[in-house]
Amino acid sequence: TWATPAGGGGGDWWTNAPTTEITAPTNSYSSGLMLLGTEDGTNIQFVATTSSSFVGFHAYASAAALTYSGNTTLIHDLESYDTDGLHNITTGVFTPNQDGYWTLGVQTVADSTVTAGKRLFVNLYKDGVSYKRIGTSAGDGTYPASGGTITFYATTNNTFTMVGSSDEASRTVSRFESLFWFYGQLEGN
Repeated sequence: TWATPAGGGGGDWWTNAPTTEITAPTNSYSSGLMLLGTEDGTNIQFVATTSSSFVGFHAYASAAALTYSGNTTLIHDLESYDTDGLHNITTGVFTPNQDGYWTLGVQTVADSTVTAGKRLFVNLYKDGVSYKRIGTSAGDGTYPASGGTITFYATTNNTFTMVGSSDEASRTVSRFESLFWFYGQLEGN
């Protein structure tokens, strides 16, 4: 039995049945629940505020190297998982299967030292046009990494790619699972 505090009015909800448990939906990646009801404690229901199952992908690249020459689409040709066919391993294109807020992340690492003062860039392209810079890494004679994570609203009409570039004439990056990856997941609608 659920009720408002003694005397009615606003306040926190409580229960006089301490053995009652409230749990999130099975396979939920977010436990967002909303309580709906009346002030006298009747007609109570819990409504999940997010999708009840995970939607996403994780891709990485085979052991070959990839050379940035101008703006180069980052191709991740192997997948750990892809729940709904969101990512194309041949073209590198991510296509949302539903409108909502998505998180995408990417990482690249140079496979040799980068000239001091030169940089690696990773940009998110939306519908073929540069949309957001995800990462910038300055060379200092080491093996710099470039990448990052972004959350944004997308529709099923959009397509996205991660594009790498460098202000050196060309730059080769390592393509190993732990160094070169791309993932995405639906956060909510």
